[in-house]
Amino acid sequence: MSIRVVGLGAGGHAKVVIDILRHYSDHEIFCLLDPNPDLHATFLYNIPILGDDTLLPSLGGHGVTHFFVGMGGATRLFPRSQLFDKGLATNLMPVTAVHPTAVIASSVTLGKGVTIMATAVINADTHVGDNVIVNTGAIVEHDCTIEDHVHIAPGAVLSGGVQIGAQTLVGVGAVVRQGIKIGHHVLIGAGSVVVKDVADDQIVMGNPARLRGNSF
Repeated sequence: MSIRVVGLGAGGHAKVVIDILRHYSDHEIFCLLDPNPDLHATFLYNIPILGDDTLLPSLGGHGVTHFFVGMGGATRLFPRSQLFDKGLATNLMPVTAVHPTAVIASSVTLGKGVTIMATAVINADTHVGDNVIVNTGAIVEHDCTIEDHVHIAPGAVLSGGVQIGAQTLVGVGAVVRQGIKIGHHVLIGAGSVVVKDVADDQIVMGNPARLRGNSF
């Protein structure tokens, strides 16, 4: 019996999640929803974009039981977390999408609605929270804690024992030294090297990473 799924968002991130879910023969993507009216009544990879999120409560009548968040979040992750909560509020279950080339240790714990992309590595005794993205080629070493709604961007590296607070973005190719604690709502710029703890609501960039402003 197949799982019928709706995607919340029809952008680039949705394309990647769709590709992952097509490796799962028991997942049927019924439709996509997106706030952009120009996309309504069009198709993405032959999947109809029916309208916006106001249609969510009606989809149970079409056998939809699960959802994924198709918004990636390149800077702020609050809209992504809002979509996740909206899906839960309509009694749908979040889909966890793990690309078959990802390497995940048996002792890793994954939250709900996680997306793990191609060639990502997550090592022993790491905890990954709900609605987290571990993007293409990212490495999360042993004993890390990643809270809800975090985005680890392509090629980023978390060394052992790193802690990442909720709704934080670790930018493309960034490196975080072992044992570092990073707060909530933090933006770490692409290519940055983080060698000191980062407090909540900060933007840090550079090598070594330095405070560049507040994220909220």
